[in-house]
Amino acid sequence: MNKYILGLVVIIVLAGAGWYAWSQRAIAPASVQNQQAANTDPQVSAAAQMLAGTWGSEEDSTYFLQFNADGTMVDRSGAGEGGPGTVKNGTYTLFTARMPLPPDVTFQLNNNDVYVAEVVGAETYHYRISMLSPTQLELVYMERGGTLRFAKVQ
Repeated sequence: MNKYILGLVVIIVLAGAGWYAWSQRAIAPASVQNQQAANTDPQVSAAAQMLAGTWGSEEDSTYFLQFNADGTMVDRSGAGEGGPGTVKNGTYTLFTARMPLPPDVTFQLNNNDVYVAEVVGAETYHYRISMLSPTQLELVYMERGGTLRFAKVQ
């Protein structure tokens, strides 16, 4: 009987140690994730190339998104309204339904679309890229709906 209890304790300790080691693994930064994604999914690779640059909102002339090739991004709003406005730095990851999903994705994905997960501070925003060309970008906010339309600035 004592052998069984000791065996059970050993199994529980090993399972706990394995879980702890798994939960402490290093997570690649957004730039590495974007590069890995671009290397494995041609749809994401094409979107990453077109997305890089600065985009100005078609609805709000003071709102800009800047996507950098290294997976970082800048969200600027309110500039020119009597002050510098708000500048938020963050990271982004591109993904499709065919790839491992970023944390907190709870919405239904379409197999043919590319999605953006933006992390700004403690907040994560998910968008579906509904249209992307060298000059136009359209993002659909997945959590609450709504469409954002942008024109490429540079």
